[in-house]
Amino acid sequence: MLNKPANLTEQEWQVMQTHSSIGFNILKNSKRSIIQAGAVIARDHHEKWDGSGYPSGKKGEDIHVFARIAALADVYDALRHRRCYKVPGH
Repeated sequence: MLNKPANLTEQEWQVMQTHSSIGFNILKNSKRSIIQAGAVIARDHHEKWDGSGYPSGKKGEDIHVFARIAALADVYDALRHRRCYKVPGH
């Protein structure tokens, strides 16, 4: 679905939103601190400052700083590179 060159259906969007929780669940039980940090990033990287993100609707400083940094890097990447679902120039 990530490479679908069109808008996602509502059902596809709901499935796509599960990746944050799935990633967290895969990584959360590691004893390695770097993997635990990855779990936090996986869980929170789509939360938004205003609380409109997912999976938990966290807002502001309730979003872990690691995830806030990763989200900024993702926005930068999205601005710098083509994505199959974006119209060039927009």
